[in-house]
Amino acid sequence: MWKFGGIWLATLALAAGGLAEKPHPRLWLPKSSEAALREKLARDPLAAKLQAVTMDEAERVLKKRTCRYEIPDGKRLLLESRIALHNIMHCGWAWRMGGGEKFRLRAIAELEAACALKDWNPPHFLDTAEMASAVATGYDWLYDTLTPEQRAMCERAIIEKALKPAKAVYDKGGWWSNPRNNWSQVCGSGIALAAAAVAGKDAGLAEDLFARGLKLVESCGKFYEPDGMYPEGPGYWHYGTNFHVMLLAACQTLEKPITDNAILKKSGDAVMQLTGPTRIAFNFADGGSRLETPSPAQCWLASHFKAADQARYVRGLFSRALADDGEITGDRYFPLAVLWLPEPPAVKKTLPTAAVFGGEQAIAIFRTGWDANAAFFAIKGGTPAASQATWTWAHSSMMPTASAGFTISGVKTTTCRATSAASDGPISGSRTVRTTLLKSTENSKTPTRNPARWPAPARLRRHSTSPTPTPEPRKKSCAVRGSTPLPEPCGSRIKSRNPPARSSGGPSPTLRPRFKATKSF
Repeated sequence: MWKFGGIWLATLALAAGGLAEKPHPRLWLPKSSEAALREKLARDPLAAKLQAVTMDEAERVLKKRTCRYEIPDGKRLLLESRIALHNIMHCGWAWRMGGGEKFRLRAIAELEAACALKDWNPPHFLDTAEMASAVATGYDWLYDTLTPEQRAMCERAIIEKALKPAKAVYDKGGWWSNPRNNWSQVCGSGIALAAAAVAGKDAGLAEDLFARGLKLVESCGKFYEPDGMYPEGPGYWHYGTNFHVMLLAACQTLEKPITDNAILKKSGDAVMQLTGPTRIAFNFADGGSRLETPSPAQCWLASHFKAADQARYVRGLFSRALADDGEITGDRYFPLAVLWLPEPPAVKKTLPTAAVFGGEQAIAIFRTGWDANAAFFAIKGGTPAASQATWTWAHSSMMPTASAGFTISGVKTTTCRATSAASDGPISGSRTVRTTLLKSTENSKTPTRNPARWPAPARLRRHSTSPTPTPEPRKKSCAVRGSTPLPEPCGSRIKSRNPPARSSGGPSPTLRPRFKATKSF
C-alpha cells in the first residue's frame, strides 16, 4: 500500500504530531487513569496480591546499588541498563501508588546515575534502548516533581546518548532498523518511548524517531506469522513482545493510532500453549528453563484483545505461582503486569488439548489436560538458520533440527534436540547432540538444566542477543550439569573423522548421555 517509505513516514509523522502537547505522565499510566487503577486494586484480590509483590520489590530496591558503567565481557552494558530499568520502574510505580517520598528519591538517584554514564554503549544497541526506556520512564513519571536542572539532565542524556545514535543507525540502514529479530522490537520500541517522553525538548528528533520506531515495531508482526509462534523461542518471545506491546500500549495513552494486528492475539495463544503442566516452557531455541509466571505482554494481549482463554490462563498461572512459590520474583517491568492484568473472564471454556503452529519453527503440542498432573508432549521442526535457533554440526555442514519435550504426571520433563545424520556420515539414523534434563519433585520446585551451547564456525556464526557469558571450563563428566547424577554410566563415544569444535566448558558433541524413561509414552 505504501510504495514509498518517505510518504509512509511523512503520513505517520502527521499522525504522531502533538506529542509535545501531551501532559506528563504520558507513558502507560496518565494521571487520569490512576483512580481506576486504585479501584481495580481494591476490588480484585489477585491484583492486590501482585501489587504487594511489586511494593515488596520496591522496598528491596531501596537497599540496592544504582547502575554503573561496567562492561564485564567487553561488549555489553546490558545488565546495568536492566538494573536501571528495574529500579526506576519499581520505585517510580511505588511512589505513584502512594508508597512515600523515599521511593521518589530512590528513582531520582537512579536517574542521576544513568545520566552520568559517559554513554549508553551504542555499539551494542540493546543496552542503549533499555537505558533510554529506563530514563524515559523516570523522567515521565516523576516529571512534575523534578527540578528544572533534573529535567534538563534527563533530556540531555536521552537526546545525546540515545536519540542521536539511533538516528544515525536509521539513516544508515543499520541492521536492527529493519525487522530482523527481537533487536528490532527492543531498539525500535525503546527509542520511540524515549522520543515520546522528551518530545518538545528534543531539537526536532522526537516526532521522526517515534514514527520510525512505531513503523519498525509494527512491521515485526511478521515474526509471528502465520499462526502466532515466535521463531526465537519462548524466552525471546517475552523479551521482544514485552517491548513490542510497551510501545503499542504507550500509543493508546498518547492517542496515536496503531495497527490492531490479530496475529498478536494468536501469539498469546501460542506462548500459553508452550508452557507445560510443570510451569516450565518448551524452551526451544536459545532459551533458558525456569518456572514461568505471566509477563506484562501476556497480560496486555489478554486485556487488549479481550481473549477470555488467555485471561483465565494468565490469572490462573499467577495464582498458581503465588501458591507454589509463596512469592513471585518479577522481571524489570513487572509493574506493567499489574497495570494490564486482565479481568476475570465471565465464561469458562475448555481449553484445547492439542495445537499446531506453522511457520519458520513449526510446532505441535499435545496434553491430556491443563492441570498440574497432566501429560504434555511438544515437538518442533524447523531450521537452525533461524535467529537464536539450536545449531548442530556434522562434517562442518548445517543440518535440519528437531526438538521434542515431554512431561508425565508432572514429575519429569526431558527436552532432546537432534539432527538427522548425513547419509555418508559416520552414523546412520539419528543421534542426540544436546540433551536437557529437568526434574521437579515435592522437595525441589526449582528445575535444573544443562545450558550447553553449541557455537557455529566463525565464518557462519550468527549474531546473538543473549547476555549470558561463556560458561567456565569444567571437567568432563557423564552427568548432566546441575542435575541429579545419572543412575548408570554414559553410553559409548561415537568416533568421527572430523569431530566438530568444542565450546569452552561444553560437553563433547559425540557424548550420548543415557537416561531412563517410563514406558507410558
